Amino acid sequence: FYNEKAAVAACLPLLAVTAGLFLTLKYVMKDRSFVTLGTSYRTPPDFRLGKWKAPALLFASAVVYFSVAFPVYELLKGSGGWETFSRVIRSPSMTALFNTAALSAVTATVVLPLCFLSAVALEQSRNTRSGLLWYMAAVLPFAVPGTLAGIGMIGLWNRPGLGLFYGTSVVLLAAYAGRFVPFGVQAAGAAVRGIHPGMLEYARLVEPSFFRRMIRVDVPLAGPGLPAAWMVVFVLCLGELASTILLVPPGMQTLSVRIYSLIHYGESTQVDALCIMLLCTAFLPLLAVLPLMKRRY
Repeated sequence: FYNEKAAVAACLPLLAVTAGLFLTLKYVMKDRSFVTLGTSYRTPPDFRLGKWKAPALLFASAVVYFSVAFPVYELLKGSGGWETFSRVIRSPSMTALFNTAALSAVTATVVLPLCFLSAVALEQSRNTRSGLLWYMAAVLPFAVPGTLAGIGMIGLWNRPGLGLFYGTSVVLLAAYAGRFVPFGVQAAGAAVRGIHPGMLEYARLVEPSFFRRMIRVDVPLAGPGLPAAWMVVFVLCLGELASTILLVPPGMQTLSVRIYSLIHYGESTQVDALCIMLLCTAFLPLLAVLPLMKRRY
């Protein structure tokens, strides 16, 4: 109904729930530190479950089956086999797939330095103000629906003087960055929190240049956390629909919008095939990132 005020008001309960969960997390974790003096990610020791081994294995297997194996099997069964995939490959859906993969990769690459620098800055300034800043920058955006983010981006970009960018893929890139930078900051922050503060302080003493210290000290110490942050942002961008459907420029189509449109036309076999292709697109960069995550610094 084009009622932006009502849309914002509907978002407030989500923000309140997120705030409550954040305060609970802060209370449980308190000021515990999880740091390492090394840069290698070692294999964790075995934990003996004893009599709980069988129930734990059954529970883990059920989670994998119902969340991964069964849905993928249903998609493969409903896709109709290679004939459908061959038809999809020759259709405009491949252009949508290329647009989605390219835009997601560019967004993840562009925001990765921002995610890392934000995580370093927030982790190195531990006080009440930085805790509030961490909440505002890296936690609160989790509760903002994609539709509301799209409305905000329209209000920000759809104005005189910005016509060169509005209606282009730049707006989608900006929307994805705004939506998923917090996820990247969380992933990069997990790696930064594992670095002993003393090592970073020593690095500041021996290397006064900020950028050289980042490249030679901070980035190697963060280790596999940075490829993981890239993958998180990339995968989330691949499937983003809510903000995309509001901001996608004329003449351009992403795979999520393509799938959404085909559902309304009843093209279930093509939808299943495109979903499988979207999954494969998410896994291909993972094959390249995994060796980096396993590398010993």
